[in-house]
Amino acid sequence: MAGIEQQPVHRRVTPAAIPRWLVQGWGQFRANWPPSLLFAAIFGAVGLAGAWLSLYLGMALAFYPFVSGFMLVAPVLVTGFYRAAAIRRDGGRPRFADLLRAFIEAPPALWFIAFVSTLIFLVWVTDALVLYSFLFGTDPLGLLDYFGDVLRRHTLLYLGFGTLMGFVLAAAIFAVTAFSVPLAFHRGTYFVNAIVASVRAVFGNIPTMALWGAVIAGLMFLALTVAWPLFPVALPVLAYASDAAYREVFGTDPRPG
Repeated sequence: MAGIEQQPVHRRVTPAAIPRWLVQGWGQFRANWPPSLLFAAIFGAVGLAGAWLSLYLGMALAFYPFVSGFMLVAPVLVTGFYRAAAIRRDGGRPRFADLLRAFIEAPPALWFIAFVSTLIFLVWVTDALVLYSFLFGTDPLGLLDYFGDVLRRHTLLYLGFGTLMGFVLAAAIFAVTAFSVPLAFHRGTYFVNAIVASVRAVFGNIPTMALWGAVIAGLMFLALTVAWPLFPVALPVLAYASDAAYREVFGTDPRPG
């Protein structure tokens, strides 16, 4: 029927595909490393500023929900890397401006997905900060104070709640955005169709996608906490790997992009 968009159809993939996606992601990063590093460094700089501010205000653990919550909005933020990969596949040489232009030229469906992701992120951060104020109050605390005899139990409760709630929200967002973002960006797939296709693809490949989500979450958590200098490398590599995963699961785009 004219005017009705055909629902994208996914393929089955096995966990053996994950190393292949990572290798392709690394290859794309090496081919596009100057603009990729610069683009990722923007998010890294914002994160460092936030970490410094939380330490300065004596609220170090209040920064935790922002770190874990980054996974909720990252799928939309990395759209610039998808554009760089597309330009490279077409034989071009992506520049930093091309990565920024991905947001300017983003289709409406992508903005809807970004709105949903941001809304969930704000709800998560608000809930986490309310819990923080309930457990720790508003007095400034040094980083070691959280693990002293007085506050250790509160700290474990806060981190436990944050990890559990972050996992639930991240899993939901992953199912919704894992493929809807590239479908919307590359194909211009409508908002609802993109989300439905993404959820179906994730649940149709549960073992593979669960492992892939764990790989992404694990590497990003390490890069955002104990290995911050690796963040400008880890983010684009995983973004390019996610683009490779999308292309293997949904095939070649029916139109350029």
